[in-house]
Amino acid sequence: MLFLSWLTLINFALYLITWTKYLGFGTLGLVTVVYVYISSYARSKWACVNFTYIETTTIVPFLILKSYTIYQYMKRRLAIYQKYGEKINEDIANEIIKNPNYSGKHKISILSSHINTSTALHGDVSKSKMEEVMESIEDFTNDLIIDLDGTIEKSNGEETIAYRGQPIKHPNHAQVACMTILEMQKKLDSFNNRKTILQLKVIAGIRTDVAKENQMWEKIKEAQILEELNDYYKTNILIGKQTVSKLWDNFIVRHVDTINNNKQFKKLEIHELIWVIDWNIDTPFVPDEATRNIISNHKKAFELYQKGDFKSALELFETNYREYDDVTALVFIDRIEKMKKAPKGWDGVFELNSSDNNLDIN
Repeated sequence: MLFLSWLTLINFALYLITWTKYLGFGTLGLVTVVYVYISSYARSKWACVNFTYIETTTIVPFLILKSYTIYQYMKRRLAIYQKYGEKINEDIANEIIKNPNYSGKHKISILSSHINTSTALHGDVSKSKMEEVMESIEDFTNDLIIDLDGTIEKSNGEETIAYRGQPIKHPNHAQVACMTILEMQKKLDSFNNRKTILQLKVIAGIRTDVAKENQMWEKIKEAQILEELNDYYKTNILIGKQTVSKLWDNFIVRHVDTINNNKQFKKLEIHELIWVIDWNIDTPFVPDEATRNIISNHKKAFELYQKGDFKSALELFETNYREYDDVTALVFIDRIEKMKKAPKGWDGVFELNSSDNNLDIN
């Protein structure tokens, strides 16, 4: 009968426990048989040679298991690289390797953005200079998204689509998506400050939802709707209700509007992301009195508007535009002047179609 030392048994048990997830039970059984055979053979053949028992019965199966493990690791690593390329960072790639069943329905936040440039920029900056600027923005944006554990779907300097929460679950996905956009705007401001001719702004939409990895493009389109609506409301960053519900209290937002579209959405709440207080930045933003008044007046005006008191709402919208140059207020001023009074059955939700300001949301 083959005698196995307790040390050898413990070593072998640890190997099996460690690598069970890489080997099926059939393979484990085969490895065990091979192990016993090698142990017996080595003991009978080299008993007179200066080999210790542990060396001949432990190292060989360890090398077999280790080689197989390295092979499995490299195989999965290659598969991940082929699927994601440079869309994800090293930590996420390692997490996928450790957890093969990573895919599933996760909470996600998607950002879709583009860089808005002024007419003067294209007119006065050479093509080579413009390409240099966009390349710098692309490098910064990609590094930022990767560092914040995001997944890059598209990035070419002028356009960015990214999300957090797929393929691996992540906490604080909404906060990170919003901070990413605000960091991008900070970067653009640095270009604007260095060269007065440069007037670059990030225009973005952020959507928070639950989705599987194969449903991402459907959710991306919803984020792109919010991005497109910035043109209508004369805003820079629009986010949805689900995103707002996940944000901490130090994010400054205002509820801009609630709209319907007969082909895309019902009662879509639209919020404007303005900034975040006490963030780890060089010049923390603190809302001044004008910003606070704009937000406060808009909130009161919008509540009156939803109740159908168009006259009182119009006065506050006009105050915001006249005193604080809030161009978003012009949307409601124009809307109220056209509608005159609340229609019958008014529920405070405006029906917005593609004919409004040539929007591409159908």
